[in-house]
Amino acid sequence: FFFADISSLWPVGHAMAVGVDHVFYLVADLEAGRQRMETLGFIATPRGTHSENLGTQNYCFMFQTDYIELLAVRHSTPLNAPFRTFLEDGDGLATVALRTQDAPADHHSLKAAGVSMCDPVEYSRPVPSQPGISAGVARFTSAWVAASETPGCHMFLCQHHTPHLLWPPDPPRHSNGALGLAALYLIVPEPDAEGIARTYHRLLQPLQAAQGSADHPQPPPAPAPAPDTAPHPPSE
Repeated sequence: FFFADISSLWPVGHAMAVGVDHVFYLVADLEAGRQRMETLGFIATPRGTHSENLGTQNYCFMFQTDYIELLAVRHSTPLNAPFRTFLEDGDGLATVALRTQDAPADHHSLKAAGVSMCDPVEYSRPVPSQPGISAGVARFTSAWVAASETPGCHMFLCQHHTPHLLWPPDPPRHSNGALGLAALYLIVPEPDAEGIARTYHRLLQPLQAAQGSADHPQPPPAPAPAPDTAPHPPSE
């Protein structure tokens, strides 16, 4: 069952979510997971630690317009309860993040379309200095889709407030030649395929309806700092 061709979900000039931003691969042991990914030919970013309310830590494997996030639970919080439940069955690809330029607005639009949504949540993590990126605090707003809307896969809206702290001007050249996420597939028992397809269509159809005509997606735009003033993200 073909789930989504990512290239078809990128609108331009619309408020609605604009496609797949990244995917979560959940692991119980973050360092062992990073070593496995590097063995496969991926280059990791420096280790990141999310804010206390999220209670997670990560490594990212950046591409030009999207990325893979290797994620582990640092300490238990209400927000990471679904991650801990998922990990009871072992490591695996667990979550798809849909990029948005306005998480609260898209949250409202999807609720109006009858999609069950959790309230938007803000979180952050420090980003160390690295080639092409200055140290700072990366900030995000997310709005999770209710699990009942996406059987077999968690999904949420992800708004980047500081994309310049994640995407370097020149993305890393992974030794395995990987350039980005091409498509996502959801494998289900054949008798359930049609019903599950309708379930996902209910969520994704408004996003596809809002798509523009761009041939090549771009990372979210970086906010311009005020003249002669260094960017200073507010503390959480």
